[in-house]
Amino acid sequence: MRNAATALAEFAMQTIVRQDCEATLKRSSLFFQPDWATLNVRDIRARAALFGDGNNLPQLNWMELCFPNQTFTAVSESYIADISPAGNDFDILVVAGNDMRRLRQLLRLYRPLLHSKPKIAVMPATTPRERAALLNAGFDEVCDPRMPIPEAQARAVSLVNRYRTTALHVSQKPQNRCFLDESKITVTALTRREQAICSLLLEQSPNHVSISTLCNTTGAKMITRSSLRVLTSKIRTKLREGWQIEYANPGSYALVFEDDNSGFSK
Repeated sequence: MRNAATALAEFAMQTIVRQDCEATLKRSSLFFQPDWATLNVRDIRARAALFGDGNNLPQLNWMELCFPNQTFTAVSESYIADISPAGNDFDILVVAGNDMRRLRQLLRLYRPLLHSKPKIAVMPATTPRERAALLNAGFDEVCDPRMPIPEAQARAVSLVNRYRTTALHVSQKPQNRCFLDESKITVTALTRREQAICSLLLEQSPNHVSISTLCNTTGAKMITRSSLRVLTSKIRTKLREGWQIEYANPGSYALVFEDDNSGFSK
């Protein structure tokens, strides 16, 4: 049986999704400044969400050095946390804790509010399987205190730049998901199935979309995973320069825009 507190948290998230979307649109004209490509880590407003007693987290000092411009918020036992960008905006979310399951659950609950924000998980140590699970849950990076601080900062800057670049391009497309202006991202016309897949990837970009979701997006009949791989490969050959489709284990795809002139790549 689903925990009542968790259900309450889900309901609370749903009630403010629309408010957050409206606030994001109002900020859009200020979000893209001419000099954003020269972003410095001190310019990044980080929101750090901490599980448990933050003072006892071994990664806390590392996080403070990595993100000089950050604010902290505690995550309650029922997953209540101040990580909605609607009221107090931020550029990147950093979630720290020792329980991978709870980090994944937090992101699942708040995902509708965080689709336009880079998300980093920070744990004391993780196995390759755990890192893959966190990435598949929606985190963009998984770090631990053993990572050199300059490397972590470079990854954070790259993520923020990447999200801003993608948002800038996606903001120019129609908001109606049923219509995809192919000319903006492809050089060759897409088939009906390719268009359905590309539309969903573009809508969620730069977040990953699970294979099961993509297999169900082409119409009443579900396509197989092997068919999805073929369709994805065909879409890749039709994308304009800068657009790429990434694959992440254990099974998801993301449509991202990578500007070679911005000095970052994934």
